[in-house]
Amino acid sequence: RAALMATLLLGGTLFQRGGSSVNALGAAAVVILLLDPLALFGLSFQLSFAAVLGILLFHERIVASLTVLLPRRLRCKAADGLLSLFALTLAAQSLTVPLLAGGFGELSIAGLATNLGAVPLVFVVVACGMVSLLASFMWTAGAASLAATAGGALDLVVLLSHALSSLPLAVVDVPAFHPGVWILYLACIVYLSATPGRMRQKLFLLSLLVVTAVVGGLFALPSPPERLRVTFFDVGQGDAALVEIPGQLPWLIDAGPGDAKMNSGTQVILPALRAAGINRLRAIVITHPDNDHAGGAPTVIESVSVDSVYVACAWSDRGDAGRVLSAARARDAGVRDIRAGERFDCGSLARFYVLSPPPDDCEPSNNNSVVLLLVYGTTRFLFTGDAEADAERRMITRYDAFLRADVLKVGHHGSTTSTTPGFAVKVKPKHAVISAGRNNRFNHPRQEILTRLRLVGAEIHRTDIEGAIIFESDGHQVRKLQWNR
Repeated sequence: RAALMATLLLGGTLFQRGGSSVNALGAAAVVILLLDPLALFGLSFQLSFAAVLGILLFHERIVASLTVLLPRRLRCKAADGLLSLFALTLAAQSLTVPLLAGGFGELSIAGLATNLGAVPLVFVVVACGMVSLLASFMWTAGAASLAATAGGALDLVVLLSHALSSLPLAVVDVPAFHPGVWILYLACIVYLSATPGRMRQKLFLLSLLVVTAVVGGLFALPSPPERLRVTFFDVGQGDAALVEIPGQLPWLIDAGPGDAKMNSGTQVILPALRAAGINRLRAIVITHPDNDHAGGAPTVIESVSVDSVYVACAWSDRGDAGRVLSAARARDAGVRDIRAGERFDCGSLARFYVLSPPPDDCEPSNNNSVVLLLVYGTTRFLFTGDAEADAERRMITRYDAFLRADVLKVGHHGSTTSTTPGFAVKVKPKHAVISAGRNNRFNHPRQEILTRLRLVGAEIHRTDIEGAIIFESDGHQVRKLQWNR
C-alpha cells in the first residue's frame, strides 16, 4: 500500500501533474484488490487503509481543533510537534476504532502515548534503513552503522510499547456493539471534523452521542444462542472449545497454548467471548496441564468470571499447571479434581459425563486427560483431550456403545497414539474435528488416522485448514455452521 501510493505520487510529480493523496490511496486499494480480491476481507488491509484515510481526512482538522484548546503560554515549536503527533494518532484511530473493537474486543489507550515516541523512532528506522541499503553498495562500514541505528530504534519502539502496555488501563475491553452504533460513531467523527461551529457545542454533542452509543450497545449485545453451540477454536497446535448451552452459562474445554510469542487466551478466546457478549463461564475444564491445552487458561481466568476450574489428578504448583492454579486462587475460582463416573447437569437437555481418568490415584498425563461426553437431547459430543490408546481401551471396556458420538474431538491432534481402530468403531462419529497447527513439526494429523476416520463414516474437519469450526444442535440433529475466516 505504501509503495504503491509513493510510486503514484512521485510519478505525478515527475510528469508535473498535481496529485491527490486520497486518490492515490484509492488507486493503491484498487491495484491490491485486482491482484487479490479477498484482501478486502482481511483485517490488515482494512486497518491499513482506514488508518491512512483517517490521517488524510482528519489530521489537519484535529490539529487546528487542538491548537484552539492549547493555552497561548504553552504554544511553542516543541508543543506544536507533540500536538501534531498526538493528532496523527487520533486521526489514524478515528476510522480504525470500529475495526479494532470488532476484531479484538478491546482498544488500546496506551497507544495514544506510545505513538508520541514510536512515530519519530519509526521515521529513524525507515530513513536509516533506506540509506543503509543504498550505502551498502559503496560503503559497507557506514551501511552497517546505519543498519545498527535502525535496529536500535526498533528495539526502543518495542521497549516503549511493552512499558506503556503494562500500565493500568492500558487496554480497555469493548462490548460487542450493534453495527448501527458504529455508524453513529463514524457520523459523529465526520460531523466533528467537517462542520463549522464552536468546540464546546461539538464536544457536548460528541458526549451525548457516545452515551447514546454505549447505552444502545449494551442493549444490543448478542443474545445467547437458542440452540447448543460448540466452537472449536483455531489455536494452532493445541485445543480449545467453547460450549454454549441455551439458558446456561458457557463451558470452556481447554484454552490452547500460551507463551511469550502466542497466547491463545489473549489472541483468540477472549476476543471471541467479548464478541459473543460472554463475561462469565460456569467452568473451565483443563484436560491436562500441557501448555498446548493449559497455556491460555490463566489469561482467561484473570479476565472473565469463572465459577469453577476442573482438572484431573494431582497438579503441581510449577510450570503451566502452577500458573493455572495461581490464577484460579487469585480469582476465587474453585479448583476441583474430577474423575470418571461424575456427571454435570446443565438444564433439562444438556448433561456432561466424565469418562476418564479413572478414580484411582494418577499423575497428570496424556492418558489421564479429562474425557467428557456432552449429551444434548439425542445428540452427543465427545471431547477426548490427548487421551491415548491405554485410556481408549479402558473406556471401551467400561462404556462400550455409550461412547457413540455425533461429533468427536479427535485425540492428541490426530496423532497415531490415539484414535485406535476399536475406539473409532465404538464412537463412529459423523463429524471428526482435528485441532492442529498449520505445518506443525509433528506432522499432525497422521494420514492413517484420517483414513481410519473416513472408514467409519466420519466427515473430517481441521482447524489448520478451516480455522474455527462451529456446530449447532437442536437436540435432534447436529449441523456445521458456515462462516468466513
